[in-house]
Amino acid sequence: MQTILAVENESFKLKINSSDKSRHNFVPRQHSADVSCCRNSFAAFQIIILCDGHACINLGNSPWFSEFYGAENIHVRHKGELTPVMNHIGMLLGDDGELYADMLKSSPVTDAAANVPSGIFVRFEISENVKPGKYSGVFLFYKSVLFGDEELIDKLEYTVNVNSAVLPKPHDGAFELDLWQHNCNIARKAEVENWSDRHFEIIEPYIKTLADIGARTVTAVVSEIPWSGQRCFRDK
Repeated sequence: MQTILAVENESFKLKINSSDKSRHNFVPRQHSADVSCCRNSFAAFQIIILCDGHACINLGNSPWFSEFYGAENIHVRHKGELTPVMNHIGMLLGDDGELYADMLKSSPVTDAAANVPSGIFVRFEISENVKPGKYSGVFLFYKSVLFGDEELIDKLEYTVNVNSAVLPKPHDGAFELDLWQHNCNIARKAEVENWSDRHFEIIEPYIKTLADIGARTVTAVVSEIPWSGQRCFRDK
């Protein structure tokens, strides 16, 4: 199996045709990453993988086997001075019928179909205590089948340039975040009853995250029917 690796910037929006997934907007451009950031911030980029065969891409440390027989395993490992956070990028269907990169998935493994690009979002959290300077590292890509030996098939080098400036923490800055979301989506994903005690428990970490990134107030519209305001379906 042949594998193509390339780097895109953090704002790149992968798009795949939903009816013919071999049609997409990914064109391999560069094979290394050079990013910059201030302290108390983060640096990020995307790794795009395109395989000519079905593959199971694993970002974790535990073995995993695809449900598709014969699929090769691609294990992503990292060596460097900084510790990355890696997430597979999930695709959602847009109103125009195209699939768009939209969410960061929590699972360390994903199945990648043949000739369909798969994205990995790489993020380095840079605290205010990190010394300014250049930090280098490499991502190593190993291939294996079932219980066979691993073979190094590619690598991707990167450099993170950390500036001396220290950004204020989001909740201490002047920027005010206003983010709208429907909490029934959280209940649906967690498979719990709308507005149950468990639902509110699950909402709490979301509220903390909003506060951490600059939200000043959080308002929950507790409605009987999503997208129906505060009316009851019995209202005339």
